Amino acid sequence: MFDLNQSVSGPMVGMKGRMLSVAAGLALVCAAPSVLAQAIVSGFDANVFARNDDLSLSNIPLGFNINFFGTTYSTAFINNNGNITFDASLGTFSPFVIASAERVMIAPFFADVDTRNSGLPVTYGPGTFAGRPAFGVNWRNVDYFASAASRTNQNFFQLLLVNRSDVVAGDFDIVFTEKKMTAHHPVEA
Repeated sequence: MFDLNQSVSGPMVGMKGRMLSVAAGLALVCAAPSVLAQAIVSGFDANVFARNDDLSLSNIPLGFNINFFGTTYSTAFINNNGNITFDASLGTFSPFVIASAERVMIAPFFADVDTRNSGLPVTYGPGTFAGRPAFGVNWRNVDYFASAASRTNQNFFQLLLVNRSDVVAGDFDIVFTEKKMTAHHPVEA
């Protein structure tokens, strides 16, 4: 299993926001086959993020502490655009290379999500995964920018942070699940 708290050397040193999304992707790739086969996990919907375009929720409690690259976090910013951040919100979407975000981020899908008129609002909250406490965010049937009620090609994906303090305090697993992903995301003017 890839250790998200390991020391990083070489060309990635000092590139705080740039390595994080790569590491999150590696955690998924290295997950157990049963996790990779898992569809969207039910639950994690105790709270609803009101329909919006490009907004963020601040300081949402995770329910446990995580150690992400040597920094401990107990809250996160939920960003409507398919990601969570830990150091500041990232609400406005403008197409850019994710490595240049300069945010401590985990992004299961980095796009211009717009829930104003079509699809469902983002939900989030506590739950369990494989018998362990977890925090999850669901982007179920979310639309892309310029949301329209007539659209049917919405995205359906999920992010789970699973408490693994049974290994070492602050350890956690990142689980990405998806049911439907489309790349039809025009540039916002």
